[in-house]
Amino acid sequence: MGDVVALYGLHPNRAGFICCPFHKEKTASLKIYKDSFYCFGCGASGDIFKFVERMEGVSFKDAFLLLGGDYPDKSKESNFARRMKQYHFEKQREMRQKEQAALDVKKQENGKKIDTIRQQIERWKNDNLLLGNEYYILLASLIETVSFYANVAGVYAAFQKKWDPRAIKPFILRPIEIISNRQENRAYHADSMKILNQINTDILYLDPPYNERQYAPNYHILETIARYDNPEIRGVTGMRNYDSQKSRFCKASTALEDLDKVARIATYEYLVLSYNSEGIMPQHNILDVLSQYGEVELEQFEYLRFKSNNNGLSKTKKHIWEQLYILRRL
Repeated sequence: MGDVVALYGLHPNRAGFICCPFHKEKTASLKIYKDSFYCFGCGASGDIFKFVERMEGVSFKDAFLLLGGDYPDKSKESNFARRMKQYHFEKQREMRQKEQAALDVKKQENGKKIDTIRQQIERWKNDNLLLGNEYYILLASLIETVSFYANVAGVYAAFQKKWDPRAIKPFILRPIEIISNRQENRAYHADSMKILNQINTDILYLDPPYNERQYAPNYHILETIARYDNPEIRGVTGMRNYDSQKSRFCKASTALEDLDKVARIATYEYLVLSYNSEGIMPQHNILDVLSQYGEVELEQFEYLRFKSNNNGLSKTKKHIWEQLYILRRL
């Protein structure tokens, strides 16, 4: 392979790389192997024949002739063609194997980086090297960054069959934006239904599940990164147990009961419920529950239906109504 690229005035560096002639670049990214090449920049790959094909813009047969090959007489041409086809097939298979091996390495690299960063954060915490909220700021930065490299369509309950290019690009930790409002802020790590008597606020905002699908499985990977508790996992996606995190808002028989409980026990001036027109709690039932505790207004606007919620209606019903129920307590 080295002799062939030298014909074009290209000479590999000590690491075996040349600047790729198939795309513009300043740093050499095309690796020259013993009998093949692969560009880590544009993905160009092949053997000596493919290299000449691309450089000269010719067919495989012409590339073979340019490299000094010669076809025998016509009586043996079919046998020769079969041998060359087999050779070409074997080379392509070898290149695909090398490309897959390189991809497998890339897929593992980001996972290792995420794990390494998480372990380092925990070590700093245990060694008392982090001050104030630095531990949580670092965790938040990691959790937020992971979403930019996850091979998912949006949530972690399922992964894509094919690797998204973003999932194999080099992982770089992104710091979160810190906004100071110069106020005392509180975050609760608890079941919200069990701390209602601790809530005393001007505006209480509720955004419960709309349907039977639980939220916890959608973010189980991020949950594990946050907790760092080495849970028992199951299934292809490595799902952690979430029995203790199931929401009663995901059942039609209990959702209205919990809504009534929130509106009755919590202390607030305004309660704002975010919901939609196809939620398991019917609109008239929501209004009946909330109106027991004050004046209720309903604001709603049309919104494009999320694909997974089509339920076979995508051709006839493309929009839903996003709703805000605003309760002013009397």
